[in-house]
Amino acid sequence: MQAERRRRLLVVLAVVDVIALMTVAVLVLRRVEASRPVVLPAPATASATAPSASGTGGDVLRFALPSRNITCALSSAGATCVISQIDTAPTPTPACTGSVGHQVVLDATGLHTPCTTSSPTPDPDGLVLPYGASQTVGDYTCTSATTGVTCTTKGGAGFRLARSGLTALP
Repeated sequence: MQAERRRRLLVVLAVVDVIALMTVAVLVLRRVEASRPVVLPAPATASATAPSASGTGGDVLRFALPSRNITCALSSAGATCVISQIDTAPTPTPACTGSVGHQVVLDATGLHTPCTTSSPTPDPDGLVLPYGASQTVGDYTCTSATTGVTCTTKGGAGFRLARSGLTALP
């Protein structure tokens, strides 16, 4: 009689374990599906005619990093990225009465951090460039990473923008 009771108890515990494992598996799969970033189509289909990243016109590819803290506009004229939260902003110039460091521009004349009268706000509704993915338009390439975004020219000059700050690349 006690052996029968013990066997029933083991069967009940095994069933409870299976149900618990299935519940955990379903929750994990739901979380993975909910956090899966939208994958960008090829640049040719994602582009639209609009002002370029540096304001001279042309095809522009706009994207956000999965964190939505950084968004960028990439065109054949350059790359412009905006960050919402940054821990270390560059030192403002004396002529700047606003803020410097939330917006970064890379174009044919080099790297710029324009003075803005208000902190630019990233577009959280843009397409998402998954971590590890890159997009290239003309001579400019931006790569998304968990540590921020890196945008460079074909020659390797550019920047890395992250919550920890801005780094100019040679």
